[in-house]
Amino acid sequence: MRSLIRANCIVILFGLFTVASAELPLEILVDKKLIHAEQLHAAKDYAAAFDVMQKIIALQREHSLAVSDEFHFKYAQDAQSADSIHIALESVTRYLAATGKEGEFYEEALGLSVEAEESQISTEESCAGKPEGARCWKELANH
Repeated sequence: MRSLIRANCIVILFGLFTVASAELPLEILVDKKLIHAEQLHAAKDYAAAFDVMQKIIALQREHSLAVSDEFHFKYAQDAQSADSIHIALESVTRYLAATGKEGEFYEEALGLSVEAEESQISTEESCAGKPEGARCWKELANH
Protein backbone atom coordinates (compact mmCIF):
# COMPACT_ATOMS: atom_id res chain seq x y z
CA MET A 1 0.00 0.00 0.00
CA ARG A 2 2.84 2.41 0.88
CA SER A 3 4.58 1.76 -2.41
CA LEU A 4 1.34 2.49 -4.28
CA ILE A 5 0.93 5.81 -2.41
CA ARG A 6 4.60 6.68 -3.03
CA ALA A 7 4.23 5.90 -6.76
CA ASN A 8 1.11 8.07 -6.99
CA CYS A 9 2.90 10.96 -5.26
CA ILE A 10 5.80 10.70 -7.68
CA VAL A 11 3.42 10.73 -10.66
CA ILE A 12 1.56 13.76 -9.26
CA LEU A 13 4.80 15.65 -8.55
CA PHE A 14 6.13 14.87 -12.01
CA GLY A 15 2.88 16.15 -13.50
CA LEU A 16 3.09 19.37 -11.48
CA PHE A 17 6.67 20.04 -12.64
CA THR A 18 5.68 19.39 -16.24
CA VAL A 19 2.77 21.85 -16.03
CA ALA A 20 4.94 24.45 -14.25
CA SER A 21 7.59 24.36 -16.99
CA ALA A 22 4.95 24.62 -19.73
CA GLU A 23 3.58 27.83 -18.21
CA LEU A 24 6.64 30.03 -18.46
CA PRO A 25 6.05 33.77 -18.28
CA LEU A 26 5.72 35.24 -21.75
CA GLU A 27 8.93 37.28 -21.50
CA ILE A 28 10.92 34.15 -20.60
CA LEU A 29 9.27 32.21 -23.42
CA VAL A 30 10.32 34.94 -25.86
CA ASP A 31 13.90 34.85 -24.50
CA LYS A 32 13.92 31.07 -24.90
CA LYS A 33 12.77 31.37 -28.51
CA LEU A 34 15.39 34.05 -29.16
CA ILE A 35 18.15 31.79 -27.89
CA HIS A 36 16.80 28.99 -30.06
CA ALA A 37 16.86 31.31 -33.09
CA GLU A 38 20.46 32.32 -32.31
CA GLN A 39 21.47 28.66 -32.09
CA LEU A 40 19.82 27.96 -35.46
CA HIS A 41 21.54 30.99 -36.99
CA ALA A 42 24.91 29.83 -35.67
CA ALA A 43 24.21 26.42 -37.23
CA LYS A 44 23.48 28.23 -40.53
CA ASP A 45 19.88 27.03 -40.56
CA TYR A 46 18.68 30.49 -41.53
CA ALA A 47 15.20 29.47 -42.66
CA ALA A 48 14.47 27.82 -39.31
CA ALA A 49 15.96 30.77 -37.40
CA PHE A 50 13.79 33.16 -39.41
CA ASP A 51 10.73 31.01 -38.68
CA VAL A 52 11.40 31.20 -34.93
CA MET A 53 11.92 34.97 -35.16
CA GLN A 54 8.57 35.31 -36.93
CA LYS A 55 6.95 33.45 -34.03
CA ILE A 56 8.51 35.96 -31.64
CA ILE A 57 7.12 38.81 -33.74
CA ALA A 58 3.67 37.18 -33.62
CA LEU A 59 3.86 36.89 -29.82
CA GLN A 60 5.07 40.47 -29.58
CA ARG A 61 2.15 41.76 -31.65
CA GLU A 62 -0.43 39.55 -29.95
CA HIS A 63 0.61 40.50 -26.41
CA SER A 64 1.98 44.02 -27.02
CA LEU A 65 5.42 42.99 -25.82
CA ALA A 66 8.43 45.21 -26.19
CA VAL A 67 11.41 43.71 -27.98
CA SER A 68 14.93 45.07 -27.83
CA ASP A 69 16.48 47.13 -30.59
CA GLU A 70 19.04 44.34 -30.93
CA PHE A 71 16.18 41.97 -31.77
CA HIS A 72 15.37 44.02 -34.88
CA PHE A 73 18.97 43.76 -36.06
CA LYS A 74 19.05 39.99 -35.55
CA TYR A 75 15.64 39.63 -37.20
CA ALA A 76 16.98 41.56 -40.19
CA GLN A 77 20.00 39.24 -40.40
CA ASP A 78 17.83 36.13 -40.38
CA ALA A 79 15.33 37.62 -42.82
CA GLN A 80 18.09 38.47 -45.27
CA SER A 81 19.67 35.03 -44.89
CA ALA A 82 16.26 33.49 -45.58
CA ASP A 83 15.85 35.70 -48.69
CA SER A 84 13.08 37.82 -47.17
CA ILE A 85 14.70 41.04 -48.31
CA HIS A 86 11.70 43.33 -47.72
CA ILE A 87 11.46 42.22 -44.07
CA ALA A 88 15.24 42.55 -43.69
CA LEU A 89 15.17 46.15 -44.93
CA GLU A 90 12.21 47.03 -42.74
CA SER A 91 13.77 45.53 -39.64
CA VAL A 92 17.28 46.93 -40.13
CA THR A 93 15.76 50.36 -40.78
CA ARG A 94 13.82 50.07 -37.51
CA TYR A 95 17.06 49.14 -35.71
CA LEU A 96 19.02 52.05 -37.21
CA ALA A 97 16.22 54.54 -36.52
CA ALA A 98 15.99 53.42 -32.88
CA THR A 99 19.69 53.26 -32.09
CA GLY A 100 21.32 55.71 -34.49
CA LYS A 101 25.09 55.83 -34.56
CA GLU A 102 25.22 54.66 -30.95
CA GLY A 103 23.85 51.21 -31.78
CA GLU A 104 26.08 48.27 -30.95
CA PHE A 105 25.70 46.89 -34.49
CA TYR A 106 25.65 50.23 -36.32
CA GLU A 107 28.27 49.43 -38.96
CA GLU A 108 27.03 45.87 -39.51
CA ALA A 109 23.47 47.20 -39.82
CA LEU A 110 24.55 49.72 -42.45
CA GLY A 111 26.31 46.95 -44.36
CA LEU A 112 23.28 44.70 -44.11
CA SER A 113 21.10 47.55 -45.36
CA VAL A 114 23.33 48.15 -48.37
CA GLU A 115 23.43 44.43 -49.23
CA ALA A 116 19.67 44.10 -48.89
CA GLU A 117 19.02 47.14 -51.07
CA GLU A 118 21.40 45.84 -53.74
CA SER A 119 19.78 42.41 -53.79
CA GLN A 120 16.24 43.74 -53.85
CA ILE A 121 14.77 43.64 -57.30
CA SER A 122 11.70 45.76 -57.81
CA THR A 123 8.70 44.35 -59.60
CA GLU A 124 9.41 46.63 -62.55
CA GLU A 125 12.90 45.16 -62.98
CA SER A 126 11.80 41.56 -62.61
CA CYS A 127 9.76 41.35 -65.83
CA ALA A 128 7.02 39.63 -63.85
CA GLY A 129 4.02 38.95 -66.07
CA LYS A 130 5.72 40.16 -69.24
CA PRO A 131 6.37 37.89 -72.24
CA GLU A 132 9.89 36.51 -72.65
CA GLY A 133 10.66 38.65 -75.72
CA ALA A 134 9.69 41.90 -74.00
CA ARG A 135 12.15 44.79 -73.76
CA CYS A 136 12.79 44.28 -70.02
CA TRP A 137 14.06 40.74 -70.67
CA LYS A 138 16.66 42.07 -73.07
CA GLU A 139 17.71 44.79 -70.63
CA LEU A 140 18.12 42.33 -67.76
CA ALA A 141 20.15 39.99 -69.97
CA ASN A 142 22.62 42.81 -70.62
CA HIS A 143 23.14 43.49 -66.91
